[in-house]
Amino acid sequence: MTSFAPAEMAPKNWLRERARADSNAPALFCASGTMLLDFAGLSEEVDRLSAEFVKCGIGRDARVLVCLKDGPEALIVLMSLMSVTTVVPVHVTASADHIERLIKQLGVSVFVGENRPASAAWKIAEAQNLSYFSVENGPAQFVPLQLVRHKTIPQPPSEPAGLDDIALCISTSGTTGSASIVMITQRSLDLNVSTHGLLNGYGPETRALSVMSFAYLFAYVRSSLPILRFGGAVAVAPGYRFADVRRCCEVFKPNSMAATPAILQKLLADAEAQEWKPEAGVFRRFHATGEAIPDTLHTRLAAAFGASLGTNYGMTEVSPQVANRRPEDTFAPNAVGSIVSPWIVEAVDEEGKVLPQGRIGRLTLRGGRVNAVFGVAKEVRFDAEGRFFTGDRGYVDEAGVLYIVGRVDDIINRGGEKLDPKEIERAFENDPDVERAVVFGVADPKMGQRIYGLLVLRKGADRCIDQIRASVGERIAGWGQPERLFEVSAIPTNTNGKVSRSDLARRYRDE
Repeated sequence: MTSFAPAEMAPKNWLRERARADSNAPALFCASGTMLLDFAGLSEEVDRLSAEFVKCGIGRDARVLVCLKDGPEALIVLMSLMSVTTVVPVHVTASADHIERLIKQLGVSVFVGENRPASAAWKIAEAQNLSYFSVENGPAQFVPLQLVRHKTIPQPPSEPAGLDDIALCISTSGTTGSASIVMITQRSLDLNVSTHGLLNGYGPETRALSVMSFAYLFAYVRSSLPILRFGGAVAVAPGYRFADVRRCCEVFKPNSMAATPAILQKLLADAEAQEWKPEAGVFRRFHATGEAIPDTLHTRLAAAFGASLGTNYGMTEVSPQVANRRPEDTFAPNAVGSIVSPWIVEAVDEEGKVLPQGRIGRLTLRGGRVNAVFGVAKEVRFDAEGRFFTGDRGYVDEAGVLYIVGRVDDIINRGGEKLDPKEIERAFENDPDVERAVVFGVADPKMGQRIYGLLVLRKGADRCIDQIRASVGERIAGWGQPERLFEVSAIPTNTNGKVSRSDLARRYRDE
């Protein structure tokens, strides 16, 4: 079990400490690889914007919806706001229904976004008479961000925000069902950031590329803040675009990148298609989390880039991460890592009885911090023993290593037979012509669910999808053979770069 000593500070406070320690060290870069700010400049800009937000009336009692294109400017605004108030980040492509639901549920009173009057967020802010600000800067190079106030705030802030005030209201990705809104305090955020940085050994030599959306927690606690927290530099891109990655590798020369497995697989496919390989020293290590890690991802990254892969297990609802796997760890497949202190992980059966080590059951957590979920009573999320149910199935071995075998909600019920989609996916991915497989259940009035699957074929595959289905079907037990298979060029993902089985089921149910 790995332990650490958390610092627990608001973003602007640890940024000040970092600036005092090494003010001229490079901190923030844009996707093109151009440096925007050193640590002194970043700290000054975050302090300035924080003070300006407070002067404009934004304080701990406000809830501020932020709708900005992902990039370094968005990170500056978010770090500034998280230190003084509650931030509700949404993706720039978020629907009007989603934005209106958040405003109503959370009592959002302020909107911060780009000067885009045609956008859904801007129209809603005007229609609901919200106080709102646009963020503006020079198009060619970074200049101090300017806040343009379009509506006044009705009352000034009260006392300053503290570590136990909510910094972020984050919508979960909803990859296995409906999304929820998790309330993350400044203390919980920093615990997660600090733990990840310490476990992965980030420091001044780390140069990371961030391609993840700030609408989700991953972008904060995995791909950007842990690097800055320990003195490294971050280039922030507006999502994953291979052209940006190539340019950034040529100029910024990142040695690290954290992303979902789906995005890393896109990177591998794009690099192969364009016969591209970064120069020595670039992308020495990757970190993947957010969904199941394909068995082949470690070896493919090593072969393509000479890179190592670390992983971890966690979720938006808890802090810090639950388990961590270093690149040098030689665990068996399905292992997500050694359990991290202070967590206690137990597998239980359907009656809630703790199972012996090595037995698969529903995974529960105790000991760490569990963040509140908006509108959900605490009693619903914990059992009588105070254990938090993760929604995952797995087990812990005698060495304290955690193994995940699937989601409870992923199990497909086909005619009364319970089937694990990951086992079916693994059978297809062991076929030499299959690059990636995703299997999901689609509702059926007679059978309960039908099994559908998406396949990405390897470059140069010489068999069609029906031939592959017939061949792999011989290795799938019981009723696990998918009724429908679709060949796709890439597995569809949501705005956080994750594969959502529930989204795929809705998309393909009428095919």
